[in-house]
Amino acid sequence: MITQERNKNVLQLSNDLQTIGNVASNGFAVGIGNFSTGQIVAESTYRDDWQQLYNARRWFLIDPTIKGAIAAPGVSHWEPAANSPVLSAAQDHGCGAGLSISHQIAGSWIIAGLATETDPSPAAIQAAREELEALHWKTLAARVAGLTPEQRDLVQMFAAGDRAKNVAAALCISEDAIKQRKQTIQRALGVNSFLTVVHLCALSRTF
Repeated sequence: MITQERNKNVLQLSNDLQTIGNVASNGFAVGIGNFSTGQIVAESTYRDDWQQLYNARRWFLIDPTIKGAIAAPGVSHWEPAANSPVLSAAQDHGCGAGLSISHQIAGSWIIAGLATETDPSPAAIQAAREELEALHWKTLAARVAGLTPEQRDLVQMFAAGDRAKNVAAALCISEDAIKQRKQTIQRALGVNSFLTVVHLCALSRTF
């Protein structure tokens, strides 16, 4: 199911998505996570009645703008479609047309749907795209704070160039146990690559 934490302002819309807010004259929604299962953190400036309808009907599972964004990462445009209950309803709620911006980091997706009255300029779209990608990295890097000291130490050992065999010997556990611990850390950060985990841990110190 979709996880929304508006009161905590998880995605810090006012601070991190000012360009997207300016481009999306009729509102926007941003989600990070696994869109095929609905295990995402989402935030939106769309009308409350539209958000409630969209979430109640779990339209994120069939939304063609999301499917298109995952199939072709980057920027894509969308408009009303009679054969789509999602896009037809969107038009009825003031979201007649717009664009989607998507970005992937090692299995983690961030997707923004922007409802616009007019086509944004290429420069505005590029600025919005860069802003979204920066938020993606920042959000994933922020999750490093949730790792235990032992998990961070494990990441640091690999970052220093140690091999799994050496790490296992240093910790007096098996290589299979090391593999399991690495996978646990990947799940905690929402990525499927341990190299990305190492990068996110380094990146977390820059914010």
